[in-house]
Parts: sequence; structure tokens; C-alpha cells
Amino acid sequence: MSFNAPITIDNNGDVGAFTSVTIGSDSFPIISYYDQTNGNLKIVHCESESCNSFHVPLALDGTNINSNVGWDTSIAIGFDNTPIVSYYDVTNKDLKVAKCSNQACTGVFSRTTLDSFGDTGRFSNLSIGSDGTPIISYLRTSGSRFKFVKCLNNSCSQFVEPIEIESLSSGSFIGNIVIGLDSNPTLVTSRGLDFYHCTGLECISHTKTSLIPTSDFINDVSIALLSNGNPILSFYNNTTYTVSFYSCTNSDCTE
Repeated sequence: MSFNAPITIDNNGDVGAFTSVTIGSDSFPIISYYDQTNGNLKIVHCESESCNSFHVPLALDGTNINSNVGWDTSIAIGFDNTPIVSYYDVTNKDLKVAKCSNQACTGVFSRTTLDSFGDTGRFSNLSIGSDGTPIISYLRTSGSRFKFVKCLNNSCSQFVEPIEIESLSSGSFIGNIVIGLDSNPTLVTSRGLDFYHCTGLECISHTKTSLIPTSDFINDVSIALLSNGNPILSFYNNTTYTVSFYSCTNSDCTE
């Protein structure tokens, strides 16, 4: 087995936490991450598939004195072929997004605060909805609320009022989000491996299935869809200290 050696993309201080990667519209990787030394949200665009050459990393937020932003980044490519990143603003305890104006994110960008109610925005997961606009699931730490917000345009400068999916037990963590074959969002959290299948793009209503006992503490959930639309999930079971896998037999995991 052979593979390319790891490439250092940014070594300017303590950098690289909360990383997220996707493939840009030019077929090259683009990565968002946290610069702990400077408290910045950063992004870097590769100039090849192997990323052996890349643009100079760019700070999208956190350049103001005493600001600290960029935890829990999640990156996706919009229908307009430009990247958008969701992240947690540590200083203000808000959920924010940064939107690039070109595919390499080397030009002008915009920032929008989507939710500033309480300590909110942890563990964000961003995807592009079937209508081409971003959707984001996240945790409001104050009160342990699992929340969801749908944007109304590519940049999220307009968005639907964030909604609460459910109140979670203390210590629960957000898992992941995908778009089902019915074009609606599918969400998963780590408490009881709770699975939510939205019945519309804004997820105002949904079905919920708890897949495993809540006594098992689950971390680091990831979800994907088979070609038939049925979800598969991988996760870390912190009770048995194992990596585990779950396969649903229908699209909403009720079987």
C-alpha cells in the first residue's frame, strides 16, 4: 500500500484544530480550520488534488484585537461554486458563517451571525440543501438545545429564524447532517444515537428514532446514505471504547 506523505499547510503558530475539508468546484481540496495562536478562523485552497501546492492561508474572521473565533468549523460548496463555512465565535458565543466570493476564497468574503441567543453555535454541521441554500445543525450550550437554521440565499445574509429541534441531556454532542433522497435534511446526535428525519426543508417538523440505549455514551457520529437512501452511521461508543456501525433498513431509521 502506498500513499502520499502528509503535507504541512500552515505552521504559523498553533494551527489546525477544528478542521473541515471539502472538494471545491475546481476539483481541488479546500480546508477550514482554527488558528489558536491568533484566535482566527482560517481557510486554505489547494492548487492540486494532492495539495502539494496551495494558496496562502487566509483569515476569514478573528483579525480584531482580543477576538477569538473559529471553533467547530464545517465547510461546504454552494450551488454558486463558492465555499461557505459555519463556525463558533468563542468571544461572543454565537453561531456564524463566512462566505467566499470566489472558488479559491482568495477575494472578498462576508460574515453573518445566524444565532446569538445565549451560548450557541457549538458543534455546527453545514450542508447545502436541495434548494441550493445552506442548512446548519448545532448546539446551544446554554440549556443544551439542539438547533437548526435554514438560510434563504447562498451567503446566509438572509435566513429563517433558528428553530429548536429538541432539548438534550447535558453532555450530548451534535453528530452530522445529510440530505435524504426525499430532498429533506436528516440529522443525528450522539444522545442515544438520536436520528431526526425532517419532513420539510426548514425542519419545522420531523420524525425521531433513538437507535441505541441512552445509557451508552456516544461520541463522534458520522452519517452517510446508501444508494437506496437508507442511512449508515459510524460512531465511538464511550461505554465499550469501540468504533461501531449502524445500518438502517429504511430512510427514517424506524426499522
